Amino acid sequence: MERVDTGTYGAKRQSWEDPNPRDLLLRLIKEHPEKTEAGILALFRREVQDNDDYLNPIISYWFANNYLALTAKKKPKEEVQEEREQIRETAKAKLDEHIEREAKIILLDLLLPNGKVLRNCTGRECAKLGPKVGRWLTKISKQIRPNQIVGDTFSEAQIRRLYGR
Repeated sequence: MERVDTGTYGAKRQSWEDPNPRDLLLRLIKEHPEKTEAGILALFRREVQDNDDYLNPIISYWFANNYLALTAKKKPKEEVQEEREQIRETAKAKLDEHIEREAKIILLDLLLPNGKVLRNCTGRECAKLGPKVGRWLTKISKQIRPNQIVGDTFSEAQIRRLYGR
């Protein structure tokens, strides 16, 4: 089935016409603020009913939207499900990447109770803070000498592995 190229779709299409049915509706709303939606519809219907200048763009708008809806090729259910799954997987991968990137910042830049960020702490400080903050600091302290600096000794990935054990 051949698709008719009708330009931009939707309500904007009828705004190209002159006289413009959308402008008519706006005028009626402004002139009759006391009217309900049903009342404005009745006024609009009277103005449009026997006026082809207004009726033609309304018919074109309705026709274009419904024609496209009825003639658009539908994808098989399996294909739609596969596309959705791919979108989910891509979004999850991006989210995981973002979390990992943010998590890297959190660990080495974590402000500890001694007022220092982890990267600037020594093995001795980690051993002292381990029981208060978490066993992962104790694990760090066991892998470096007491005077070594965490940020000079470990990469972010190594710290995260120790944190995750």
